[in-house]
Amino acid sequence: MGLSTMFRKAKPAIQLEHRSAEEKALVRRLDMFLLTFGCISQVINGMKEDLNLYGNELNYFTTYFNIAYCLMLIPSQAIMTYVRPSYWLTGLEITWGVITGLMALTKNAKQVYVLRVFLGLCESSAWPGMMTLLMHWYTPMELAKRMGFYHSCQTLGYMMSGALQAAIIATLKGKGLSGWRWLFVINAIMTVVWGVLGFFMLPDVPNNPNPRAFWFKKVDAELAMERLARHGRAEPKKLSWAGTKRAFSGWTLYFIAALYIATVHAQGGYQYFNLFLKALKNPDGSKRWYVNYDL
Repeated sequence: MGLSTMFRKAKPAIQLEHRSAEEKALVRRLDMFLLTFGCISQVINGMKEDLNLYGNELNYFTTYFNIAYCLMLIPSQAIMTYVRPSYWLTGLEITWGVITGLMALTKNAKQVYVLRVFLGLCESSAWPGMMTLLMHWYTPMELAKRMGFYHSCQTLGYMMSGALQAAIIATLKGKGLSGWRWLFVINAIMTVVWGVLGFFMLPDVPNNPNPRAFWFKKVDAELAMERLARHGRAEPKKLSWAGTKRAFSGWTLYFIAALYIATVHAQGGYQYFNLFLKALKNPDGSKRWYVNYDL
């Protein structure tokens, strides 16, 4: 069951496979709807000045988010085997969009702490949920490129965040709300709207496709199941105690967990360090360090 089963049963693809016109059309539609939905990311930043926060409070924002995120990772994946991804993933995205909007109403750090916990609980579904869907729909020869593109789009979103923040703050600051509050309002609207579209964009799983996905046909489900069988992939199933035991008894789970932890620790420190740098002031009250360039 799950990732360990996929690794155990997958057959090595040593040469390019021949794909029919129908299969190529299915992959194009998957790219257009499933992959596009997964590549939309949200960006939030820049609250310190209006809430009169100090460095550690900014770090706690990330800490509380990460704790909640970790606690909900496995339960979210388990729930997704019983609830349609088009309900679960998009429902949580809409919820975290609403929570993002509530951030604009906060008056102090404690209120932000609470919202960040709920934000972490909701966002914990996004990355592993999308990775699971991609593995259900794409073959080994197709998967690496899509996963790489997905991660590249996330990085592109981070790169563009500074320009987006500068544009919103320069345009809307002082028009009823502080600039950073407008950031959360606009981000919340974008997230909720995109979440609603997800009800019609996500195809769910091949053996139980989304009936609301207007772009998906019955023959597509049959073709997707044939693709799974061709590459030795097990069809999606509900989580069971037997599957859980099998996953925890294999080496794959622990090996991937170790790699992931190493990756997160290697690059995750900047989240705290940037906030620490932002909190430092010169004697005259001006910023000592800049962690972003204003455009």
